[in-house]
Amino acid sequence: MSESNNYGFFAKEVALKLDIKASTLRQWALALEEEGYKFERNDKEQRIYYDRDISMFFELKKLIEKKRSRGDAIKAVAKLYKDRENAEKTLSVIDKKHDNQAFMKEDVQKFIDEAVERAFKKGKEQGKQEVKELLNKVDERLENRDRQLMEGLRELQEEKKLLAAAAEEEAKRRENEKKGFWSKLFGSK
Repeated sequence: MSESNNYGFFAKEVALKLDIKASTLRQWALALEEEGYKFERNDKEQRIYYDRDISMFFELKKLIEKKRSRGDAIKAVAKLYKDRENAEKTLSVIDKKHDNQAFMKEDVQKFIDEAVERAFKKGKEQGKQEVKELLNKVDERLENRDRQLMEGLRELQEEKKLLAAAAEEEAKRRENEKKGFWSKLFGSK
């Protein structure tokens, strides 16, 4: 996809715009390329970033700041932009086949926005499901802990009762030992 009529930027300029380090930008670009995203390169094989690439990086940064894992955010953004690119390619093929059918820019944007919305909803639903599963695990662990604590408390109470009974028994035995021979015999002190 050639964007020759747009002005391209190098990594340092884009990193400044995004307020991130150039090394972070390179890491993100490599990860996106692994997911199938393609950046244009110059004769020296340096990546050239265009406005659409910069917009994508802003979206990626937002997702990461919203506490999404870096890997999930990169996959979501790469898929989003691949879907958008495929939609644009599909529309260009349709345009070539049907010159007499002109698509309005708004229609294309609406189609792209709907695809983006579907992708985000799917990711959001997956995230909700993962959170529910984690909450269920936490609840289960808390119930187990509470059950064990209650069992421990019951055992302690039983031990205290036994100790109290044994202490009372010991006190009676000592009291009997203190009584003299005649008191034991006649039952008075």
